[in-house]
Amino acid sequence: MTAEDLKRPISISELWIDVGAESAEEARGWGIEIGDPLFSIQTFQSIGADTIISKAIDNRVGCAILINLGERMKEEKIDYQLFLVAAVQEEVGSRGAKVAAQSIGSRYGDRG
Repeated sequence: MTAEDLKRPISISELWIDVGAESAEEARGWGIEIGDPLFSIQTFQSIGADTIISKAIDNRVGCAILINLGERMKEEKIDYQLFLVAAVQEEVGSRGAKVAAQSIGSRYGDRG
């Protein structure tokens, strides 16, 4: 979103929720219709054939991938420094990633 987008209210017609369906027909097959009330599911659940949902699942899976990558890279011989960053606020301008990049850049400069 642009800085201007962040300042203006979002209209109802711009809102949508990704429920994991491949199509509107599949969502209707699950009993979901436009205008249905919704609530946040805080626990891990499996929906559909190949879909899982949970609070912050994207962040949790990303951290697991970084941990796995870090473990695998310990034995590798590389000609560069590798920084693995788990950042926050990616939805609102990648604030965490920007701070991490600036911090790494100020500490390691051209060596990073």
